[in-house]
Amino acid sequence: MQPSLNREYKKGKPFRDFRKFFIVCEGEREGDYFSFFDKKSRKLVVTVSTPIDEYKGESAPNKLLERAEEHINKNGWDENFQDQLWFVLDVDKWKREAIELLKDKVKEYKNWGIAISNPCFEVWLYYHLEDKIPETPSDSK
Repeated sequence: MQPSLNREYKKGKPFRDFRKFFIVCEGEREGDYFSFFDKKSRKLVVTVSTPIDEYKGESAPNKLLERAEEHINKNGWDENFQDQLWFVLDVDKWKREAIELLKDKVKEYKNWGIAISNPCFEVWLYYHLEDKIPETPSDSK
């Protein structure tokens, strides 16, 4: 006689075992940097929003916030699972007041942050790969 097996199926709540990172960038190069990390692990999803297509020319800090809110409304947000949202912008392009307003808004939410890039870092990074000064459009005249 075979033992009886309990094969009842109980559908549970949907479950995911990965953390999501949503990165809102003001420039396209930043998107290239961060897209590299998407799906490097099954437990990590990186979504990058850059000002291309419908967002062309809309890279001010308040526009980054609008894009973030639009993304969350469309894709959901799991604060308890430690989903993270990051704003990446240049320090030299915007008035300090605009950045401060975004900073204040970020403080209202768990797992939101701001990463501010500095052109000096990009110059430093460039010279770790290259030995000469790049030609600029004004040099070719």
